[in-house]
Amino acid sequence: MKRIIDFSIIVFMCFFLVSCDSFKKYLNCFFSDDDNEEYILSYLVDRDEKKVRGRIKSNAICMESKRIIEVDMKPLPIYTKSSQGTCTALDLNVDNKDECSRFKEPVYKQGSYYLDNKCLNSVAFETTDYKVFCNEIIPLDKPKNILGNAAVWQANDSPINNSPTAKWTLPYGVRVKMTNETLKENFVPFMKRINYKTVKNVRNSDQTVRGSGTCKLEMRVYKKDIAASNLQPLVSLHGGSWKYRSAGYAGLESSISQYTEQGFIVFAPFYRLTGDKEANAACNKASWQDMIADVEDALKWVWRNGQSLGAIQQRPIALTGQSAGAHLAMWLLAHPERHSVPVSRALLFYPPTDFKDFVSRAVVDGQYAAYTDGIETFENFFAVDDIRKVSADDLAANSFPDIVRHNTNIPPVFIIHGFADKTVPSMQSVRLCNAYDRSLSGTDYDNGPAVNDGGDPDNNIYMREYDCGAEGKLHLFAEADHMFDLACKNVLFCQAGNKKSIPALQSSFKAGRNWLMQ
Repeated sequence: MKRIIDFSIIVFMCFFLVSCDSFKKYLNCFFSDDDNEEYILSYLVDRDEKKVRGRIKSNAICMESKRIIEVDMKPLPIYTKSSQGTCTALDLNVDNKDECSRFKEPVYKQGSYYLDNKCLNSVAFETTDYKVFCNEIIPLDKPKNILGNAAVWQANDSPINNSPTAKWTLPYGVRVKMTNETLKENFVPFMKRINYKTVKNVRNSDQTVRGSGTCKLEMRVYKKDIAASNLQPLVSLHGGSWKYRSAGYAGLESSISQYTEQGFIVFAPFYRLTGDKEANAACNKASWQDMIADVEDALKWVWRNGQSLGAIQQRPIALTGQSAGAHLAMWLLAHPERHSVPVSRALLFYPPTDFKDFVSRAVVDGQYAAYTDGIETFENFFAVDDIRKVSADDLAANSFPDIVRHNTNIPPVFIIHGFADKTVPSMQSVRLCNAYDRSLSGTDYDNGPAVNDGGDPDNNIYMREYDCGAEGKLHLFAEADHMFDLACKNVLFCQAGNKKSIPALQSSFKAGRNWLMQ
């Protein structure tokens, strides 16, 4: 068996990820775990060393990720009856108690659970193994087809208006210290999975069936207290260049408790992707119109069914999103005729908002020519090999300043963007902000109350604030790059640009959530 683990893996594990003692404990768990039987046999029978090495690396990273990135947060209690019939609080950290448990495949513990200490108010609840989170976010030895895919789990709770659902559980992603805000004072929110939409008979351009032909989309619902009602509904849309889920959703989920602490019930739907690296095949290679249809259907689902999960009845829905998710949130805001759902306002993080302007400045030697990642992402979004080939109608539908200027009923936005953003130019947010100013005439959105100036770091000014019409705001940060809400680990990886920017960013995040609740 020694051939399975070569020297490079030992060096990697011992010096860059785990201590050698931890690695030895991990190996003991790996070879004693029945779940790894197929991997061990594959080596003994076929000498499939690559498969076993991949499994070892994936499991070991999973083991250490829990130790390194998890914040010690507690949920509100869940109760169960002991064998003597006594109502006692459930130990929700039972899966952390032995060294090997974290490597096992998910085993949902059976039993009756309650929300009160007298065990009168029952709840459909199950605990989830940490391995579920690992398999979703860092599946090094498996395809990335689990996250957001409602086909991989079995419905085990009552359906909501014919939508299959899973029991409430405690997600690990909300406890990951990925953001620049502290989490340790927050409660772990409970989470429920819902299959909110199923698309059947999905085909390729040549009419062959794509994958299984069925795309089952998941929506996750988060709330601090399962029993709570009259909560403000919030639809939160993940980023990822419209073609990825894992990185964008991990960032989104790590900030969820900030919203649930404030009284939101958060609905986070997944949508089809333009790429083919994540999600199952039937949910891949989607058109931009497919993605729009998915988020519109998700919004409609929340409006029709949110009350059954604790949302305030008939309360206009708030929106938030990051990057590509912020674009989709703004689409919902700007196109009410498409979904007829009342929307209150939107909190947008580094959003692409004016596609017509971006294309016009992205030509050779243009102002945005250096935004190569952004150009490639736009081409992928519209399924063209040259950004100049996008149709005028498609550009107009995704150019929100013009839409805002011609429709005075578009709800307000609170935008947070970095002046140093190398993916989405901050001028995109400046233009959207100025479009809300009704005192301006014409469509010169470059000039108005908001200007493309994020401050003066040399004089300790890291952010400038602008009004976007009567109710909206733009917070522009001088040194912040894309994904500036990610935690700064060191000076080499700090999307905030400078750690001195972080207090101002934290203040903006909080101000944005307070504004969103109004």
